[in-house]
Amino acid sequence: MQAKIQQAITQVTKNGKTVFQVPLRIGDSETILTECEMVVGLWHDQSVIICLYRDIRHQLQAEELERERRKMADVLAQSAVVLNSSLDQESVLEHILDMVEMIVPNAYTNVGVLEGTRVHIVASRGYEELGIRELLNSRVIDTEKNQNFGQMAKTKKQCLIAETKNNPNWVTLPELMWIKSYVGAPIIINGNVYGFINCDSEVPGNFTELDAENLKIFADQAAIAIENARLHQEVEQHLRKITQITELTRTVLVSSNVKDVTQKVALPLLTLFDANSIFISQWMSKERSAFCLSSHGGGIVPDFPKLTSYGNSTLSEYVLTQKHALILQNGQESAELNQLIGRLFSDPYILALPMWVEDNPFGVIFLGFNRRDQISEDDLTIGAFAANQLATAIQKTMMLESEQSLTLQYSHANELLNSLSRVAASLNSSSGPIGVMETMGEGLEKLHIHSMVFLLDESLSHIRLEYSSRQSDLMAFTQKLEHDYFFDPFKIDNIIEYDRVVKLKKPVYLSDVGSLFYKVLPSELSPFMHRFFEILGIGPRSKGLLVPLLSENKPVGILNIYGDELMEIDQKAGETFGGQISAAFENAVLLSKVQRLAVTDELTCIYNRRGLFENATNLFKSVRRLDRTLSVLMLDLDDFKAINDKFGNDVGDEVLKEFVQQIKANIREIDLLARYGGEEFIVVLEESDLKSSKIVAERICRYVATHPIQTNQTRAKVTVSIGVAELSPETESLEALIKQADRALYLAKNRGKNQVATLTG
Repeated sequence: MQAKIQQAITQVTKNGKTVFQVPLRIGDSETILTECEMVVGLWHDQSVIICLYRDIRHQLQAEELERERRKMADVLAQSAVVLNSSLDQESVLEHILDMVEMIVPNAYTNVGVLEGTRVHIVASRGYEELGIRELLNSRVIDTEKNQNFGQMAKTKKQCLIAETKNNPNWVTLPELMWIKSYVGAPIIINGNVYGFINCDSEVPGNFTELDAENLKIFADQAAIAIENARLHQEVEQHLRKITQITELTRTVLVSSNVKDVTQKVALPLLTLFDANSIFISQWMSKERSAFCLSSHGGGIVPDFPKLTSYGNSTLSEYVLTQKHALILQNGQESAELNQLIGRLFSDPYILALPMWVEDNPFGVIFLGFNRRDQISEDDLTIGAFAANQLATAIQKTMMLESEQSLTLQYSHANELLNSLSRVAASLNSSSGPIGVMETMGEGLEKLHIHSMVFLLDESLSHIRLEYSSRQSDLMAFTQKLEHDYFFDPFKIDNIIEYDRVVKLKKPVYLSDVGSLFYKVLPSELSPFMHRFFEILGIGPRSKGLLVPLLSENKPVGILNIYGDELMEIDQKAGETFGGQISAAFENAVLLSKVQRLAVTDELTCIYNRRGLFENATNLFKSVRRLDRTLSVLMLDLDDFKAINDKFGNDVGDEVLKEFVQQIKANIREIDLLARYGGEEFIVVLEESDLKSSKIVAERICRYVATHPIQTNQTRAKVTVSIGVAELSPETESLEALIKQADRALYLAKNRGKNQVATLTG
């Protein structure tokens, strides 16, 4: 033993190293890392090695922490350079995500921006591997419900959740159930929380206090970079807006009319301010009313008043009295002001920019926004600049337009007369009274003249609207009201203008078309009058003519034409035009009667054989050209001759007429029904294949068999046999298709009648 100790002493002395790191076991299970110092000494006159053990765990941890701090200091120094290498906000966000990977490794990272109490995720990294990136980016997190975000927003300090399952404040979402640990830090700009940097991990305890501290330091660096980028963006936006407004002003100055100007200005302004909607009004001081020059966007109330009535309080008037840019909050102002805002906008926030020209109120530019933070102080300054620039330019355009209008008025009367004559000439090719009205309306609309036709009853006491060149829009709106107020008859002696036209048989000039309709329509429609005016094309400058329509010198109706350019001297042209329209109506009515008789079966009032081929031949060609489906049913009343023989032809006629009604009850309105001859009928089914058409035929067959026909003499129980044929590539003509259906009908008859048959079985 002494020899071994002496050998060890010699070896330690030879090596010159007396301090070692060695693991030391304590007790039965714990092992710690220690520093062992070996010293050669004497013990009872014998050479020994004395081992001194020191616990160095804390020392090593401190050294490791110092290395990590130095490493993190280098990373943070590098991150400061990287973050400030760009002034583009999206690039800064990408740099933030890049650097977080170096500061807090093994994490899924996202950046959320705080808007009020709601957090929107604007950038993320790693979640695409889990397939939830788009879902995460679409989430809006409420800080009042998520206490972790709420606490960071309140204290402006970092948040560490080592194990989410043990944290009562952790609020998770279905797609984030996998998160086991979390660390986050607020991004603070100018003392306010701008947003948060968030790191998630699927490993419990993955983050430490040091990670949280480092993330907070980095978040402060990120705040500086974001603010620099934001300020740079604001400067660029400011210069861009000034440049665009200058360009818009130039556009206005070279435009020839106000309508063209406002259309060119509205959409660029909407884009320039990134607004949801825009409404540009013109203020008419003399009338104390506001007129809509242009409106765009989803925040405009659909039925907003196009023109305010004289003397009524308007939002434009309120803004103009303030003489400076305003931010209005919809629903949060005074009761009266909220009502004015609500008539025009559904947007929560409105930027109102008054337009003045040399101390004269011109109008207002309204811009609607979804959020208050979308309107910056710079927008107020830029907006006021834009309003002043554009108002002056628009005013100059209006003056030029007025001068041009004076020049055009000299040739107006002759041009109108010639134009109306051309419209009247085009009526000769119209089909029927409705065709005359539609052709007239289309021709007048091309002249920017709107039209309405009112027809008188035989007593000449009541009149009702028969046609409007804005017919489709007008009917759609009245249907919403669940009452056709506009198409109800009304007494003409209650409206002096109509009464004069009927009694004098002469045109009447209307200097204010709008006032006439206030008399015509019932008072309960007053709230909708502005919408009616918009649909009918009635503006504040609309003038009109009421022209009598005469038949054999007797009034049968009144033609109302109106537009911005009509003048009192146009009454003679209107009278001439009215005579041409009256003649065209009479001719169309006669021609329509003749044509209708030629193609209509006199007994059943449906198409006869001629009517069938005139209408179905074109349909056949169209279906063949477009490669679509078409089928024909040929129907024949079973044993119809027996009914005629037993009860006479009058009863047979009643049966045929009722049989037609039974067919109509079982087919669509678009299907073509015709009497082919005697008791044979044809049904042409568009967009219906053989299978579908057979179902229709069987339905008719069952219905006829189960619904006896009541006549004056008897209750006739009848049945029908039906042949069905479908258009195929081999079918050369409509006649050929009908022959196929006829052969199928023959099969149905031979098989016992009261059934449906096809050539295919």
